[in-house]
Amino acid sequence: IPQTDDELWQYVVKTWGVRIPRVAVCPGHVAPFKVYADAFFARASVIVLKASRGLGGKSFLLAYLALTQAHLLGVSVTLLGGSFMQASRVHEYMRKAWEFPGAPRHELRSDPTANKTRFANGAEVEVLTGSEKSSRGPHPCRAIQDEADEMDLRVHEAAMGQAMPQRGVGRREFPACTVISSTPQHPAGTFTAILKKAKEKAWPSYEYCFRETMEPHGWLAASTVEQKRHDMTAVQWQCEVEGQEPSPESRAIQPDAVALMFRRDLGEYEGANGEYLEFEPPVEGATYAHGADWAKTQDWTIVVSIRTDVMPMRVVAF
Repeated sequence: IPQTDDELWQYVVKTWGVRIPRVAVCPGHVAPFKVYADAFFARASVIVLKASRGLGGKSFLLAYLALTQAHLLGVSVTLLGGSFMQASRVHEYMRKAWEFPGAPRHELRSDPTANKTRFANGAEVEVLTGSEKSSRGPHPCRAIQDEADEMDLRVHEAAMGQAMPQRGVGRREFPACTVISSTPQHPAGTFTAILKKAKEKAWPSYEYCFRETMEPHGWLAASTVEQKRHDMTAVQWQCEVEGQEPSPESRAIQPDAVALMFRRDLGEYEGANGEYLEFEPPVEGATYAHGADWAKTQDWTIVVSIRTDVMPMRVVAF
């Protein structure tokens, strides 16, 4: 079993014929191999990945991660796709992986074209489609969610109970790890909720785009990028490839309009859960309006106080 990132990288090259990029290009981004190695060595119980759709190679990366974990660690892995099509795409990547001359086909104990691949060391890799029933069933050591924004939030939450520590090669116990990957597709969708939860729970949250997977340090040809740019609309390109905020056209409240209501020069606050903020003490003779947004099943109840006898009116407590 590799003990370092370098040993793991060399294993992937020799066994699967894949050179996972190790260069971070954009500010705030990481190299794809950083995500791969942290997940393999389970350096966190949950890892969140945001990456370009299509050009980022997320599904490709995760397919090889699943095979590597099963082959080297001898643990079970589930790969949950946000849709049937996504699950099928991941399965196809896994099937093609066995065509490389270095692939350990002699260790297979089932047909790699089936949805469940079994290894001689007792490990299994199972590809699941995004439903609550399939999400609640298995308890692998390593769980992967691909294109989580295409999942119903209940499916994602059900799948979070999958991963558990498991004995593998040499009867050694390996820690559980869940990888959640997606391109943001929907305003205030499932992946938005996941990113919020990652911040609250201090889960590692990584991002990379097509620039991290482009030649010469990656597998993506510049001509492919230009072709995709030509074929996609400007909105699709900005959202799905450049990783910008999904289009808010379907929202009842427009984010740009909300942004115009605030002045940063008056102060900024974190607004932590349960925190009471008072920006101005009560003034005798002033008039106020109070409003509440009541939480029903999730999130938080928010109470706001606005002073109404001044222009412009202003928030005085939150």
